[in-house]
Amino acid sequence: MEKAEGVHKALVDSGLWDRRYNPWPQRAGCALKAPKCLFPEDEIPTGLERMDLLYLESFAIDNAWSNDPDDAIAFDGHRIWVHIADPAAFFKPDSEVDEEALSRGATLYLPEKIVPMLPESALPVLGLGLSPTSPALSFGILIDDDGHIEDTIITPSLVKVSRLSYAQADSLLVAGNPSLTALDILARKRKSRRVQNGAVDIELPEVSIKAGDEEIRFIQVEKTRSADIVKECMLLASEAAGRWSWDRGIPVPYSSQEAPQLPKGLTATDQSEALLSVQFLRRKGMKASVVGPECLAHQGLGLSLYCQATSPLRRYQDLLAHHQIRAGLGSGTVLSSEEIARRCLLANQAASLTRQAERDSRYHWIAVYLSENPGWETDGIVLEARDRDALVMLPSLGLETMVKTRTPCAPDQAIRVRLIRADIANKDLSFDLIWIA
Repeated sequence: MEKAEGVHKALVDSGLWDRRYNPWPQRAGCALKAPKCLFPEDEIPTGLERMDLLYLESFAIDNAWSNDPDDAIAFDGHRIWVHIADPAAFFKPDSEVDEEALSRGATLYLPEKIVPMLPESALPVLGLGLSPTSPALSFGILIDDDGHIEDTIITPSLVKVSRLSYAQADSLLVAGNPSLTALDILARKRKSRRVQNGAVDIELPEVSIKAGDEEIRFIQVEKTRSADIVKECMLLASEAAGRWSWDRGIPVPYSSQEAPQLPKGLTATDQSEALLSVQFLRRKGMKASVVGPECLAHQGLGLSLYCQATSPLRRYQDLLAHHQIRAGLGSGTVLSSEEIARRCLLANQAASLTRQAERDSRYHWIAVYLSENPGWETDGIVLEARDRDALVMLPSLGLETMVKTRTPCAPDQAIRVRLIRADIANKDLSFDLIWIA
């Protein structure tokens, strides 16, 4: 047993720590409270005027439990409009707020709480749809019949945004909402183009975990039409941001990824894509993405260039892109490629710790839940079979775990398992096989 885990177990066993206490974010060195620095009340004077886009029917579509909306979509009959929260209008790259965001790298999302990257006072001002009107940085993108970008307008704007859950947006689609219907058609074109360029879509069960004082909830994240629309619009805006910046010689943080190394006989668009084992193999073959000022292709997304710019409230990388784009519009000094590389390195290091803390925290809360439910049973699906054990997906938890099968099994076989041990301190879960279909 590792020293930290041993101490954790001893503190819980002695009653000094509550068994639900989550030590992993602190252990990773993550900030556990929102930034203390003050968020500016007014925008930096730049001379840039905000375009009036209040006439557009704009929607911020997200999970029902989301409370930090930083993107919205609209269609004006010609252009797809992607509105993004505009924090870079309020502070400069060398400000205290920006330096604090850089040190965090990203917002920390935990089952028990959210620790924002920016001061808490920023959200009411910047969150799209949280006020009758919202400041935004808007991307007006014209695409051709094949989904290629023909023209991009980027402008500070003022927008009126309606917030919707994915379920509500899907209901509007069924009812024939003109804007969402048009965006659905255009999103399908974009996805088709990306797939033709080698994009790899991976769809494994996704579960959101919410931990309250009394209850731990596991919420299945359903696949919806509106989620696909939002995804394609965000990818489109990020490609447009990269192209716009490249055409003007503005260094930005590009994300790139080499082509996946898929097993022989498996393609990125394999017809058996509904099988979880195929999704698992695709994910297993993906290469790590790289972020920096070098403009290279993102093979996993099927894009020749890609600059993430759609979550500046939550990711420093996106905020940095906004600083550069705004500078390119004439509101500041463009940072050098060397400075972009330095900031990307620091932000990625911090964000990596944040993501690890999030993964460890998910496992912690799963272990807590199972420890409180001895003998718990659930169904599973085999992802990868071995001689006498298998890697199994438990969809009800969104958990991948090893299970001793004792007899041979095959990928995608259905099984049922029973909990036999949940060690919270060591994040160690053991399940016994009940049956194999």
